[in-house]
Amino acid sequence: MAAYLAVSATIARSLVVTGQLRGNRLGAATAAIFLTCGLGHGAHALHLATAASHHAAGYDWHIGVVDVVTAGVGIWYWSLRSSYGALLARSTLFDDLSERRRSAMEINDDVVQGLALAKHALARGDDALAHQAICESLDAATRIAGDLLHDVPAGDSFVRAKASELVATRERS
Repeated sequence: MAAYLAVSATIARSLVVTGQLRGNRLGAATAAIFLTCGLGHGAHALHLATAASHHAAGYDWHIGVVDVVTAGVGIWYWSLRSSYGALLARSTLFDDLSERRRSAMEINDDVVQGLALAKHALARGDDALAHQAICESLDAATRIAGDLLHDVPAGDSFVRAKASELVATRERS
């Protein structure tokens, strides 16, 4: 019971702190599932304690076994938390859809529109404007990627294991 209630409280606290309690339905539902499991297992424990104290013939030993297994799973969950430090160090436990939307808008505004400007500038023969737009778009793309990957360990780079299709197409030409 305590493990499930602690998981529920941890998730709910994270949702409240990040302002996602109402907007993140998956996170709220997950917290609610753990809350109801904790309350249910508390009711089981109370039932078992009452039945055992009255030496009732209706003592449900199988409920006790299920609750012991459930407690073991709850303890296992808490032991795994240290293995997922990067995930748990983030400000949220669940994707923030408003953050994803903001990132997509920033990519569109700073990268896509900059490349569109460069394309039109090249079509007009304005190489200086095209060069400036391309450089600013590349800088913006690098900054946005860095912001999105803020939890990547220092020393990791943006080098891909496989070349992009643009590079591969150019090399074939």
